[in-house]
Amino acid sequence: GNAAFDDYREEQLRRLDEERRRLDEEINAFHEHMANLRKARDREEFDRFMRDRNGSRQGYGSGQSSDNGNSGGTA
Repeated sequence: GNAAFDDYREEQLRRLDEERRRLDEEINAFHEHMANLRKARDREEFDRFMRDRNGSRQGYGSGQSSDNGNSGGTA
């Protein structure tokens, strides 16, 4: 073959390999970003569920102790 073409070919293949590695890193970073967004959304939905669940339970948790304290002091 032609030495100049072989050098050119090797340089282009090296450049393409570097570009492939860079794109793979970007893909991995994007997938990680999306996973973090899903975790954050799941956490937000779970927290909302727990607030709604605990809010619908009167006398459960700290609300019960403060009600007992008020009614005990009044009676």
